Amino acid sequence: RAVPFLTGISRSGTTITSGIFCNLNRNAAARFSFLLSLPAVCGAVILKAGYLRQISSPGSYLYFAGFVCAALAGLLALKLFFLIIREARLKYFAYYGWFFGTFTLLVKSSLF
Repeated sequence: RAVPFLTGISRSGTTITSGIFCNLNRNAAARFSFLLSLPAVCGAVILKAGYLRQISSPGSYLYFAGFVCAALAGLLALKLFFLIIREARLKYFAYYGWFFGTFTLLVKSSLF
């Protein structure tokens, strides 16, 4: 569980792979991976909720519109993710993870 904290390591890829190695089917492993992310997401929401008081009334609709767009994009991404897990091979997800992991490592090593 601590390996994904390293830069370039996919948390979802790690938890899905671990679930499959523990004899879960791909769909169950993906759902398990999503459920594991909920405590972190809920914790971040709770920590950032205090900043809502700093939003001025005239601009608050922009934040609400951003929230709605982000929620819809997240739901669409989850739907696509579960479709890929169910219908496609996981090797494409692995290629995606490797590409962006390598890209992140290269960018971080060149910037710092």
